[in-house]
Amino acid sequence: AMQQMCGIDHPLFGGIFAREIHDAPTEDRPARIALSDFVHLGVEFELALEIAEDLPPGDAPWTAERARAVVAAARPAFELIEDRAADYAALDPATMVADNAWCGGVVLGPKLPEGLDVSALPSRLLQDGQAEEGNTAAAAPYDSLAAVLEHLRRRGETARAGEIVITGSALRTRFPAAGATLAYEVAGAAVRMETTP
Repeated sequence: AMQQMCGIDHPLFGGIFAREIHDAPTEDRPARIALSDFVHLGVEFELALEIAEDLPPGDAPWTAERARAVVAAARPAFELIEDRAADYAALDPATMVADNAWCGGVVLGPKLPEGLDVSALPSRLLQDGQAEEGNTAAAAPYDSLAAVLEHLRRRGETARAGEIVITGSALRTRFPAAGATLAYEVAGAAVRMETTP
């Protein structure tokens, strides 16, 4: 759906920088995100998959099944979108790539049970007391991970143990106001954040 919206036929990739990773591992410790740090903050509802081992480029292309086998941990996550008040009716993929695919950071929740198949899990968003149901299948997480690993393989780059890949939003992007509270739950584990001015 995002590819159709952007007028392209392949994924776009951006980097996640260490200084932009926020931890919110417990119910009583939500991440606090300041709207003033962004031109226009959007929030997406994703899974963060942690790479189990160094993956140097090889000859075999990556598939969803191969990618699943190299996941050390999965967490519910928010991607913090920085769209800089873009005109969604006139998106330019080249500009989006130059702007790091709009990734302005990630909020990581607690780890899901080890070895859990995350390809089609019910999920739930609670925003300011209003609930919306979803499913991780909407983002095809193992396919998304395989696409990133294949991109790196073709570039001759190594995915490193401990790095994370976020896998696409299972629900539509939200643009919270100051004072908003959001919780995204997958398999009993929830990532939480609050927005400040």
